[in-house]
Amino acid sequence: MNEQTSMHWLNPHEMTFYRDEYDFICAQWKGKQERVKVSHLFPMTHPESWISVCSLQGEEWGIIQQLSTLDSISSTHLKRELQMSPYLPRIERIMMIRRRFNHFQWDVATDFGQFSFTTGPIYEAVLRLENGTKVITDVEDQKYIVANNFTLDPISGKLLARWL
Repeated sequence: MNEQTSMHWLNPHEMTFYRDEYDFICAQWKGKQERVKVSHLFPMTHPESWISVCSLQGEEWGIIQQLSTLDSISSTHLKRELQMSPYLPRIERIMMIRRRFNHFQWDVATDFGQFSFTTGPIYEAVLRLENGTKVITDVEDQKYIVANNFTLDPISGKLLARWL
């Protein structure tokens, strides 16, 4: 396998995650102890697995296969960091979807609180995944997740179904 296609799996028992005095996520691994960037490789379909860990300079340390394999303190720090980056609110309730010319105004309640945002045409703004999850992208490129129509209350489900 060449270097571009190989993956380096991180051993969760060889590393720990913590927060420094400025509340930045840091990792200790193989003699290294520094701030890191972490990101989901598949945030919608595998939110608890496939976590990429890189140095701030972009050097990839590797991939954590499952968050649950880390010690509980590291797992807590990592989950908190992953919630903030990328910022990916889950829509729990839809209060309103209103069409204005070729745009749509949304008022929603998410796991991060209430939001109002604008999307372009629905057919361009909503990506449907195989598992029923929908990814909604607003005009500022912020993404929102709707797990599936069955997780929404009946009124929210009807509002969404009206436009999809």
